[in-house]
Amino acid sequence: MTYGWAYGSEGNKLHNKEFLLAISVGGPEQAYERDGYNYFTIAELTTPHVKAANRVLNLLTTISRSPS
Repeated sequence: MTYGWAYGSEGNKLHNKEFLLAISVGGPEQAYERDGYNYFTIAELTTPHVKAANRVLNLLTTISRSPS
């Protein structure tokens, strides 16, 4: 991400954007349950990606609000 594009006093290219995580699985639905083959639900498997997106959003918001 670039200062002045994604963040900073004029960095607004990511404002009002949505985070989208597209997933395709090759196993049956039952495989993505706690007692299934993968031991985790899809929500649990994607938690790190969602947390990272939230952290980037919070970082960009903080940086954009900082005085130049």
